[in-house]
Amino acid sequence: MRLAYEAAGLEPPARIVWCDSPLALSGLAGRMSQGDGGNVRFRLLDRLRRRIASQVEARVHRKVLAAVDSAVDPADLLVAAAADAVIRSVPEQNLSMLGQLR
Repeated sequence: MRLAYEAAGLEPPARIVWCDSPLALSGLAGRMSQGDGGNVRFRLLDRLRRRIASQVEARVHRKVLAAVDSAVDPADLLVAAAADAVIRSVPEQNLSMLGQLR
């Protein structure tokens, strides 16, 4: 149990009490003290929610970028005109390298 707390990056409780049933747990719950430590449920769930939200956001971001990429025609006249303008403004000695990159 202590290893699970450590793996989650949490301080393990001072003591761990095992109960035979929920009824036995309810009887012991009234005798808990501050020294037993806090309830870590919220911290674990909050960490999980944040991780999931981050993964969903990254996936949506990738899908939106892919949709925009597929909607934009690389042979667009504006893109071609901009590329030609850049190539025309480059000194002659660098033109062969730009031509290869194009």
